Amino acid sequence: MQAACARFLVCPVCRRPLRPAGAALRCAGGHGFDVAGEGYVNLLLTRHRRARMVGDTQAMVAARAGFLARGHYAPLADAVAELVAGHLREQGAGPGARADAGCVLDVGCGTGYQLGRLRERLLADGGPLPCLFGTDVSKHAVRRAARDHPQVGFLVADTRTGIPLADHSAVALLDVFAPRDGAEFARLLAPGGLLLVVTPGPAHLAELAATVGLVGIQPEKQRAVADGLAPWFRQTAVRRLRSTMELNGTEAAELARMGPSAWHLAPAALAAVERLDRLAVTADFHLGAYTTG
Repeated sequence: MQAACARFLVCPVCRRPLRPAGAALRCAGGHGFDVAGEGYVNLLLTRHRRARMVGDTQAMVAARAGFLARGHYAPLADAVAELVAGHLREQGAGPGARADAGCVLDVGCGTGYQLGRLRERLLADGGPLPCLFGTDVSKHAVRRAARDHPQVGFLVADTRTGIPLADHSAVALLDVFAPRDGAEFARLLAPGGLLLVVTPGPAHLAELAATVGLVGIQPEKQRAVADGLAPWFRQTAVRRLRSTMELNGTEAAELARMGPSAWHLAPAALAAVERLDRLAVTADFHLGAYTTG
């Protein structure tokens, strides 16, 4: 994690600012948190761990990293990067921004794929860059993200128990297939900040679901998301991305293993998918842009 970006961090115990101190972060209240060898910091307090809090396993993270590396979700990542880069330019927080400009946060960041693509886009626009942060409850995911994207600050943290960033410190907040908390997002976003929420469209992975059995998509998903955020945010734009991915058996199995369905998929069904020569699978993404007020 870049030392200059630590200015956005707050102690999860007492909410005082965290500052670098050797291979750790410390606050004036005497609380300290070690920086792991890979560069991430675990700021999820033991007492805040919920009984049913289960992050991605090491196997799920490996499947996700393998699938994303093949580029099938690149159109989504590029669309997210385009929207965020445009917002940062409008807010004066993109390349060439003043030193006190806000950060960009990806909650439920997984392996850091979205942030990595965003960073590439911002570099192409001509840095310097805003501070980039990713959070996830899975230590396996955060460890992989920090290893693959060392220029980004990654934290083990849970949206529903509080992200350890200062109030109104984020100029853009990404939520890509991740849990949402409107009150916490409103606390984190600066005035005029962008909240970008990506959810599955109704046709997302329909062919794979029919083949192997995946967790179903909530009916009226997008309306439910907008209604849930309505007390704090208003929707400003909607975009839908839909395409067909031509997958071989290995890729289809990785796609099945990297999501929440991995917890209940039958080994025999996964083995059958891996033996497929080819499977055409629909990618259906819904991008909703929100702002406070």
